[in-house]
Amino acid sequence: MHLTKSLFSSQNQLRLLGKKALITGGSQGIGLSIAKKFAEEGASVILLSRTKEKLESAVTTLPVHNPTEQNHSIAVFDIASKKTFNDTDIGTKLSTIDILVNSAGIAQSSLLLTTPRDYINDLVDTNLLGTIFSTQSMIKPMIRKKKGCIINISSVLGVRGVKGTSVYAATKAGVIGFTRSLAVELGSRNIRVNAICPGLVDTSMTNDMDKSLIELYTSQSPTKSLIPVEEISNAALTLALSDHMNGSVLTIDDGFTA
Repeated sequence: MHLTKSLFSSQNQLRLLGKKALITGGSQGIGLSIAKKFAEEGASVILLSRTKEKLESAVTTLPVHNPTEQNHSIAVFDIASKKTFNDTDIGTKLSTIDILVNSAGIAQSSLLLTTPRDYINDLVDTNLLGTIFSTQSMIKPMIRKKKGCIINISSVLGVRGVKGTSVYAATKAGVIGFTRSLAVELGSRNIRVNAICPGLVDTSMTNDMDKSLIELYTSQSPTKSLIPVEEISNAALTLALSDHMNGSVLTIDDGFTA
């Protein structure tokens, strides 16, 4: 059962009412936080991940303001498969999707010398190629709609070196380059492509990282703390609502890269 929050906001304040968002990595962490934020603003949300049980639990936490216009659902799909997805994979016509959020990702807490080749492949396939192929899946439907919004979750580690994150950093730097180039390719089609570069965010993925890496980050952050996940979802909402932000890379890191 979805959460019905009819008193949260009046209908004319639901800024994403009538919009549909597909969020990869939507079963937890940053992806789920963005999903909740979009749902609070009236959007219908499709959570995509490879674990059905987590998705089924996550989707019940999404608020519903207008049951006749809001319908949340799940899609079980592994974006690391290096395949594009279609209507059948997602359970709805891709042409109905207005916003794509590429949030799926895995972390690294190991020196390159000791990182197994299989895990290097997993990092690249999930963080970079997963973003590329999921975006490729949505380009034609968005071109036909003559409008679209794509939000990629990168990382400050894509712009600043930190020990023990070399492959992860390479994938996230790739996401930044991908975002900027694609924004130029698709801007004339009224499709906006932007990225968010968070610092270390207070999520389960961060908590599973090597503690020395977390301590290194917080020691070099002016606030000496992790970033609340809501800061990232608020930024994603700003990108979703804007008509003119395109090719932007928003850094949210408490000054870590200043």
